[in-house]
Amino acid sequence: MDTFLVIFSLMLHGITFMFLIYIYRQTQVSSADERQLQKTIREMEDLFQSYLLELKDENEKLIKLLNDKKQKNKRSFEEINNISAETSIQEKSENHPHERTEENKDESRYDPEKLITEDPVQYEQPSYQSMALQLYHQGYSIEEIAQKLNKGKTEIELIVKFYT
Repeated sequence: MDTFLVIFSLMLHGITFMFLIYIYRQTQVSSADERQLQKTIREMEDLFQSYLLELKDENEKLIKLLNDKKQKNKRSFEEINNISAETSIQEKSENHPHERTEENKDESRYDPEKLITEDPVQYEQPSYQSMALQLYHQGYSIEEIAQKLNKGKTEIELIVKFYT
């Protein structure tokens, strides 16, 4: 009976030893995977960081360009107003040198800064999706809409299905 217990104990020790080796290998594989994952994450972060820096530089250049154009437009507008004001004053003073009219009073109160708007209104053309829906609601068939907009029939069908 003692030999049986010794053999059983050795078998359990062997199985336990093999189980420990298996677990050790699994942790080594997972730690290697984890290191690879960390490396990939660092590479992605570096890539995003460089991309953000490029975007920031481009945005700064765009802002500078827009500010320069705004200043040029403002200066040219002021020059045009000054020239037109000088010519209109000269013309009026030549015609009636001593007469002060209502127009002259209004011109003295004229402030060109109030007329300059920061963002001029820009009108956009409607998208082809909205045009397709508008034509569909007006009673045109899908084929006719596709021909008018130079788009595919299935594309127009999808637009109509999505938006109606």
